[in-house]
Amino acid sequence: MSLMTEATQETGITVAVEHGAPLVVFDLQNQEPINLEITVGTEVERKNGVTSITTFDKSQIEE
Repeated sequence: MSLMTEATQETGITVAVEHGAPLVVFDLQNQEPINLEITVGTEVERKNGVTSITTFDKSQIEE
């Protein structure tokens, strides 16, 4: 059994990933997407042969 299959069976949550599209997290029990707010992460961008890596942390930002 694959790790993703096992995780889906244990949690009832699955993910879908497509190149160039946002990550989709889906609750199989309620049959609806789960809205997530990404607060910490890394963005990697390559332009004209130059790779730039940006790490961000928005977890302490109050709206």
